[in-house]
Amino acid sequence: LKRDEDKLTVNFKGNGQARQILATAHGDGTVKGYIANPYVDLPLKENGKLDVGGALGEGELKVIKDLGLKEPSMGTIALVSGEIDDELTAYFYISEQQNSSVALGVKVERDLSIGAAGGMIIQMLPGGSEEAVDLLEDMLSKMRPLTAIISDIYEGCKGMTQEGLAEKLLSEIFKDMPED
Repeated sequence: LKRDEDKLTVNFKGNGQARQILATAHGDGTVKGYIANPYVDLPLKENGKLDVGGALGEGELKVIKDLGLKEPSMGTIALVSGEIDDELTAYFYISEQQNSSVALGVKVERDLSIGAAGGMIIQMLPGGSEEAVDLLEDMLSKMRPLTAIISDIYEGCKGMTQEGLAEKLLSEIFKDMPED
């Protein structure tokens, strides 16, 4: 979002226990969110990650962008897995015809508080080479889980600005990427 008054809303509706997850972000960086069932139990999957997909179930994702034009733009896709990062990746590809990679991570502490959270969206610029796409896909497949990266950076950089944290995150993620 380029202007403070711009607004982006994502609305996940599913038939699982969570039923609906809604978030709205403004260009000034403020975000608010809502979940229809905040008491949903998210069991761990075999890989140790929370089963967000199971909690959301089957349904749809609606994205509404209000950029101050005559009418907000809206796109809707069927949910592909219920996992938030998978849904956003699919939305970019299906609705906006933009190859993207979305990764999200949340470290939940034993007392159920959030120890660290973050995410990233990588999109190819127009005219990007197939070689760059292949290198990026290879790098992402070898990357440590984003939650671990974010947690490690956060622990080592308490008191750092958001920009400083983002810079550390990018340098960690892209450390093995060739500069050419």
